[in-house]
Amino acid sequence: MERGRTLILPPCGVSQERLALWGPSVEVAVPREDDPTRWQARTLAEVNPYYWGLQFAGGHWPSPAQHS
Repeated sequence: MERGRTLILPPCGVSQERLALWGPSVEVAVPREDDPTRWQARTLAEVNPYYWGLQFAGGHWPSPAQHS
């Protein structure tokens, strides 16, 4: 990494799983395509449109009770 340069990394799968408990509208920071040193907010539903939990909750984002 270059000195003084910050790179924004999107949340990993484990982080996405933990954040999923709060629902699909939770926003996470992801790097901008045009400048990876800057970030933009995206919802979990945007970052992970094929979230596995949808298959087990009738096509809807699982509730916190269903996650546990």
